[in-house]
Amino acid sequence: MNKEQARKRIEKLREEINHWNYQYFALNTKTDISEAARDALKRELSELENQYPDLITADSPTQRIGSILSGELKKVRHAQKIYSLADVFSLVEIQAWEERIKKLTSGKIEYICEPKIDGLHIVLTYKKGQFVRAATRGNGIIGEDVSHTVKTIESVPLQLKRAVDIEVGGEVYMPQKSFRKLNEIQKEKGEPLFANPRNAAAGSVRQLDPKVASGRDLNTFIYTLHDLNPAQKLLRERTQLSVLETLKELGFRVNNQYRKARTIAEVYRFYQEIQKKRKRFDYQIDGLAVKVNSLDQQEKMGYTAKTPRWAVAFKFPAEQTTTIVRDIIVQVGRTGAVTPVAIMDPVEVAGSTVSRATLHNQEEIRKLGIKIGDTVIIQKAGDVIPEVVKVLTRLRTGKEKVFKMPDVCPICKSRLVKPSGEVIYRCPNKKCFAQHRNALIHFVSKHALDIKGMGEKVIDQLIEKDLIVSPPDIFTLKKGDLLELEHFADLAADNLLRAIEKAKTVHLGRLLYGLGIRYVGEETADLLARSVLAELSGNKKTLEGAFDYLRKMSVDELEVLEGIGIKVAKEIYDYFRDKSNLKLMEGLIKAGLKLDLSDFAMLHQKGKISGKAFLFTGTLKKFTREQAKELVKQKGGRVVNVVGRSVDYLVVGENPGSKLEKAKSLGIKIINEKQFQDLID
Repeated sequence: MNKEQARKRIEKLREEINHWNYQYFALNTKTDISEAARDALKRELSELENQYPDLITADSPTQRIGSILSGELKKVRHAQKIYSLADVFSLVEIQAWEERIKKLTSGKIEYICEPKIDGLHIVLTYKKGQFVRAATRGNGIIGEDVSHTVKTIESVPLQLKRAVDIEVGGEVYMPQKSFRKLNEIQKEKGEPLFANPRNAAAGSVRQLDPKVASGRDLNTFIYTLHDLNPAQKLLRERTQLSVLETLKELGFRVNNQYRKARTIAEVYRFYQEIQKKRKRFDYQIDGLAVKVNSLDQQEKMGYTAKTPRWAVAFKFPAEQTTTIVRDIIVQVGRTGAVTPVAIMDPVEVAGSTVSRATLHNQEEIRKLGIKIGDTVIIQKAGDVIPEVVKVLTRLRTGKEKVFKMPDVCPICKSRLVKPSGEVIYRCPNKKCFAQHRNALIHFVSKHALDIKGMGEKVIDQLIEKDLIVSPPDIFTLKKGDLLELEHFADLAADNLLRAIEKAKTVHLGRLLYGLGIRYVGEETADLLARSVLAELSGNKKTLEGAFDYLRKMSVDELEVLEGIGIKVAKEIYDYFRDKSNLKLMEGLIKAGLKLDLSDFAMLHQKGKISGKAFLFTGTLKKFTREQAKELVKQKGGRVVNVVGRSVDYLVVGENPGSKLEKAKSLGIKIINEKQFQDLID
């Protein structure tokens, strides 16, 4: 910008900064702009003043005085499923959570609040007090064995104070001081810097050479305890507080900043207190873990598919900054969804540089009141895509432009449609290049087939040179094809070919996710895969057998599977009857893809209930519903929610519902709680 434009921008920035400073410091009122966002405005002002020193004034806000593994990490199974916590971001949200859990139990609820460490979740196993294994969280059921690196951490005891059998969980983290020192070393070596301490800790733990981890000053905080032998009676009382105290007595490092709270008001006061203190800590925290103190109440509340109902992560406000929206474009996703995206001046937020932020849809743009040219506050929490949270309208010059959603697809020029009841516009052309390109990118992505070295730029070149059209083409690539690409020499080509060959052996869940079926995310794909494989006999547990089974499933059969509702069932049903999709599946089989059944074998042990479907009705005496379901899964069975012919056993407790009569009419085997326990044992 020229000097006159800079002068006008400087004046606007000074007015905006002074406005928020007055609200925050003079009136002591809660503002909806973070300190990080105010700092970003001040940085921009300072840079402009440095560029034009003669525009600096005395009253400007800037002028104030003030042993090496030889192969990959081994997969191991946890003794019990490791859940992640649901997030809440405000007092209103945590109050709503309290109202929900009050309905699930009786008696007064008390809480334990623990700082939520921003580290790598780790699971430690001990037998008779001796360290046995350390594993990453993984998918919550199966993780990676990282004993060789975690054993080098001095705060991890190799011998406990008592000879007990336990599995404990906590966080591995890197102290702030050590992180800064590590990045200085990386810089001196000319190697890439770590984005934040969590990434540095995770990268260190997953090293094949334990010497790397031992030299990086890692530390731990432990906070969960699973008793592998209930006869040990480890806890003085059945509370979360007793869990923390017992962990300390056994020799684990526990964060002493926890606090007991009798009410949500006390939780919130502690949240505010710890938020102010967190910069003094030599470790990163991103909120509070708030847990119901009574373990008996925890059991009654149970779990959802992903999270415990009895605990939440009360997150601190996401890191924020300000930037200018230079343009708004639309992108076409792999399912045809057309999403507006803000193109912004590059800024640093949450440890990474961003220049784009999703605006979701036209309705979201209307709510924000955003225009091209606006100065906005953006935030980014962890790995979440950056989003615009506020428009600073007082910084407008009058030259800002209103964005209008296009009528046609920017790629194939097909007229966009907006299905009834939806807010998202879609490109209806299944042959649209953008959908085709993004489907390929999704297919090779980390959580799908995970073909390392095949990123967006490589996909674009392969498409441009007509080397690939659909996913099966990836597996026909030759070294000569890859050497035609920019920046590809012998080593890069060989590495990519090895990654492609490795991807030919794939878990069915990853492949189903990679196919990009609408509404089928990672967890749904995994549940679907396990359900399908459990139904297939030994010689049919092949890719061809799985595809054939899915092709024959009805909507009703799909809907009764755990985690799949009617909307998802219809999408899966339609996908496996589309001619172009059938051709794609045939191509994958011909390309030599085969199923990796290692995880399935661990999850589906041979036994009486392997592959059997269980349905529960009524109240069980010995188990909570969640405990019973988890036992079925651990023994290789399946849990369904709807009465249907695919159900093998209906387990009946006290006061059963209408499921009992329907099960009788279908001839489903009905068993009581004692018979269920005998089956499990």
